[in-house]
Amino acid sequence: MLYVADDLVGPCLHLIRRVCNPESIARPHITVRYPIDRLRENLALSLNTSVDEIDIVEPGAFGLENAKSTQNYTVFIKCNSDLLEGVSYRPDYPDSIIHITLYNGRRLKFAKQLLQILLHFAWGFTVALPKQTKLTRIEIGRRKKNNRTEDRVYLKKLGLLFHTITSERLSATLLASLTDMQRLEFTEAICAYLHDATAKFPKIAPRSGLADEKSRKDSLRTAEQEFDYYSLGSSKRLSEDYELLIRDQLLHPTPPELAHDIVKYAVSKISPEIGVVDFGDPAVGTGVFFSALLNVLPNDKINSAIGIDIDPKRVNETRKRWSHKRLTVESGDYLHMDKLPLRTLIVANPPYLRYQQIPTAYRLKLQERASVQMGMRISGQSSLYVYFLLLSHGWMKREAIAAWLIPSEFMETNYGAVIRKYLTERVELIRIHRFKPHEIQFENVLVTSAVVVFRNCPPTLGQTVMLSSGGNLLNPEHIEHVTPSELINESKWKVPWIRRYTSSTLLPRIGDLFTVHRGLATGANTFFIMERSVAAQRGIPEVALRPILPKARTLETDVIEREKDGYPRVFPQLCLLDCALSQEEIKIMYPSLLNYLKTAPEKVLKSTLVRGRKPWYRQEQRQPSPFLCTYMGRGSNRCVPLYFLWNKSDAVASNTYLMLYPREKLGKLVTEQPNTLKKVFALLKEISSQDLLANGRVYGGGLHKIEPKELLNVRFLSFPPWLEEVVQEYLPLV
Repeated sequence: MLYVADDLVGPCLHLIRRVCNPESIARPHITVRYPIDRLRENLALSLNTSVDEIDIVEPGAFGLENAKSTQNYTVFIKCNSDLLEGVSYRPDYPDSIIHITLYNGRRLKFAKQLLQILLHFAWGFTVALPKQTKLTRIEIGRRKKNNRTEDRVYLKKLGLLFHTITSERLSATLLASLTDMQRLEFTEAICAYLHDATAKFPKIAPRSGLADEKSRKDSLRTAEQEFDYYSLGSSKRLSEDYELLIRDQLLHPTPPELAHDIVKYAVSKISPEIGVVDFGDPAVGTGVFFSALLNVLPNDKINSAIGIDIDPKRVNETRKRWSHKRLTVESGDYLHMDKLPLRTLIVANPPYLRYQQIPTAYRLKLQERASVQMGMRISGQSSLYVYFLLLSHGWMKREAIAAWLIPSEFMETNYGAVIRKYLTERVELIRIHRFKPHEIQFENVLVTSAVVVFRNCPPTLGQTVMLSSGGNLLNPEHIEHVTPSELINESKWKVPWIRRYTSSTLLPRIGDLFTVHRGLATGANTFFIMERSVAAQRGIPEVALRPILPKARTLETDVIEREKDGYPRVFPQLCLLDCALSQEEIKIMYPSLLNYLKTAPEKVLKSTLVRGRKPWYRQEQRQPSPFLCTYMGRGSNRCVPLYFLWNKSDAVASNTYLMLYPREKLGKLVTEQPNTLKKVFALLKEISSQDLLANGRVYGGGLHKIEPKELLNVRFLSFPPWLEEVVQEYLPLV
């Protein structure tokens, strides 16, 4: 929080606030929102920031256009400070603006009248603050402890000022007795006094409005070429798909300290021959990377700057914030733009939108456009950030540096293969920094992030790529170097890097011994899976039930023993409703079962899986598997996230498990020699959780997952002689 603590503007704004909101005693201040957990880590960034001046821009309001009887209406004075913009992080309010609140209440008519009075006056001046004015930490929701001595002195000055302006004595009684008309008259008198007194204050340049558009364009003209505002063609016309994209494209603001680290590192990699920087951000948002650039480079080193965003409202606010620093901000669909002036530095945090959220027609056109331009096959399951990164190749000059803050999924997923190919074949990859899964970088999205830095030139002989993880970009916990050929030869990129060592005897894979299938998906576990005792109470016959394993976290051991009736020796024992009889047969033979089927909620009956089955209560037919692997997990100090289990029971498993079925030769061996199962389980147990994690993938918050195809590729750590005949036909010739 920053108090406007000068001798004139702050007191006048405080008087307006007291007149309009008598119950409010807060002094005029600007709230610089910052999550408390990040604040503890970045005190030097925020609380030690000294602010010398604030621009008082213009009046504004929240909520007056879409009025609702249950909401508050806010009238404020918009402010501007490049310094505060650089340290503010508002993940829950990404499009909010820096302001001083003058009225916050439910009187809509009064709020509109107050705004009209404020608009009569010519604002737009700079207020010099007392030396060493710094931010004050206030946890939102907690009551602030006031300094009573300081408040008494301040309120005495406020009373003298009020008397000078209105000839009235300032008191709680007076303020409470005022009519709305009197409040507006007092406000007008205070504004007149304030503007007379600030007539000689430094004026700020207009930051919006058509009248200044020509001069703004002139100031943004670069020595090389001018950005063509009208070359965006059809991308300027909002199609239905375009509007859907705006609706679904949530903003995940980059924390300012992270933006600073990324820009500082990227700038350090710019070749000296490039000289001044031409900056570009294809998903500019609030302009946080440009703000960081201003802190990293002096103005004379920034030749030009362009930011694009798909949301016109956000563009308008960002343009107002940064156009005075020569950032050109334009609204449009960057992914379909052409003829943009080439850049020497691109830094971006592109939208994180999965392929399912992208309108189908738009996605298909985008996939075709990117595939043709890049000459690379792009998966239809690619998230939106894939297109941003690849289509920005044509926006870079040769030797340009690009730094991208993107989900680390590209390092492991099938759809990310095109990015891995691009980074190893088309450009010179400089560095990948992967944040640890529990080190979430964004407050409003759960995703593990990576910073990718590369230079727009072909890979060079003898180059190495820095891989780092943990900590932050400038001070990582782990650093190592790999060659591009090592990256090319691996289908998954891990940090720390896992080097493969070959020997004369290749170790077999799990896929050489087993087929792997995901567990049963019922479409409605809460309806089809129940405790065995509950099924008995409902009168469901055993013939319509199958034993099924509970979730792995409830198991006390990794060996699941068998009861005489085939159920697992666990508590509680669960069963799966699975019946092939028609409802007419059930009505005659098992009326209690029919009664239960009639209780199925509409949501269950409309489930895609349920609707596709005949009858709808008949499950996929799957035999119990002797071995299982957990499909996903976060792990803990006591339990690893992925591990194997030996299932001796007749229970099947839900889709929280992967089921391992022996191939023909192994199946024959364990049938003839049942003790072999123990040997096989010992081999599986040799495979550490780290080996499983290396072949799987990780998501934000530390969620690990391994798919069936990924599990098939996991190799055993030993190759006992008794296993050679079983897997010989699967091993390649050496």
